[in-house]
Amino acid sequence: MIACVLKSGGDFLPAHVYALQDMCARFLPGEEFICLTDLDLDCPTLELKGLGERYGYTDNDTINLLADMGYKIADRVNRDVIFTK
Repeated sequence: MIACVLKSGGDFLPAHVYALQDMCARFLPGEEFICLTDLDLDCPTLELKGLGERYGYTDNDTINLLADMGYKIADRVNRDVIFTK
């Protein structure tokens, strides 16, 4: 899995995420791509640290979704949850 982070109000734009997604698809075919963000993007995204609650999802819902996709919790650092596949 390839994951990137895009936070609104910074120097990077959704176009940067889309370019990265295209490069990953070209040079790492078959790898999953996901963006952790607080924006609405046209690619697979994941909101953590309570941001999903505005859409009716808890952090545990997100953790369970990733577990259903075959990911396992490798570690927890403060509020962050680190997954491996």
